[in-house]
Amino acid sequence: MNKPTNLHSDWMFDNLRGKLTYNKTKTAETNASGTAGVEAEAGVIFAKASTSFSVTLGKSWSKSSSWSYELPASNKAGKTQVRMTMFHQSKKFLATKYTYDYDSQCQYHEHKVWAKWFTAPVKKNDVNVWGLEWK
Repeated sequence: MNKPTNLHSDWMFDNLRGKLTYNKTKTAETNASGTAGVEAEAGVIFAKASTSFSVTLGKSWSKSSSWSYELPASNKAGKTQVRMTMFHQSKKFLATKYTYDYDSQCQYHEHKVWAKWFTAPVKKNDVNVWGLEWK
């Protein structure tokens, strides 16, 4: 899964069949989603997910660089404008929090506190791809 970053070319009419370019020195960044309400536990959640995916995940990713890319614009049915956007690799996963206790008869009980979907960016810098977005 790839999450869009904050790097975008200008919008262009998609029927012009031109080239979209991005040539700037800027910091690219993207943030995890799904962390609202569980900020205190986010570090543990991302650490466990990192182990599961065998890549380091985090609450955010950023990299400052000189970006220079070009893509041919293409038409999409029902849309009128297109732009180029940098996407960064992310992982989507479900995290669930449980509590456990014993009652007065020494019976073990498991209680689900919450289950949330998270999408977290990979911390590596070489997992970016430029793609098109339409409106």
